[in-house]
Amino acid sequence: MNLLAGHPVKYARFDKGFGRGDVLPFVGESRHRLCRQTKWTKRLAAEVDRCRYWKRFVDEDWVIEGIALWYQATSWDRPRRVTVTRKAQVTQDGQNCLLLDTDWQYEAIVTNLDGEAIDVWRFYNQRCAVIQYLRSLKSMVAYPFSG
Repeated sequence: MNLLAGHPVKYARFDKGFGRGDVLPFVGESRHRLCRQTKWTKRLAAEVDRCRYWKRFVDEDWVIEGIALWYQATSWDRPRRVTVTRKAQVTQDGQNCLLLDTDWQYEAIVTNLDGEAIDVWRFYNQRCAVIQYLRSLKSMVAYPFSG
């Protein structure tokens, strides 16, 4: 099933639930710009552990770092571009802060978007606002206003 064929879609964001089936082959082959969160597995974590050069971004109380790599999950037919973002909350009370490996929260996104990992991460996470709109619309249909 070709979900996007014939539709004027430029960008699409999918959560991990769309990991199998017809969506993933679009990533890397489509004229549509797509990104989808991918499952954080031990195999992916081991691949990421080999990466030594993270690009650091500081966002107020968070330290955010990102990398991009080519990765092939066991269920994929070929390698795809995956951006990995890790973030850790920084609390400083006038002293230096040390980040440990256990402090990081990881998020991996398979994508055909160009650009830095932080840009892909921010674009993907904008979908949260859309989800709230959809929930509001569903509740309006289920419980219409009474006058």
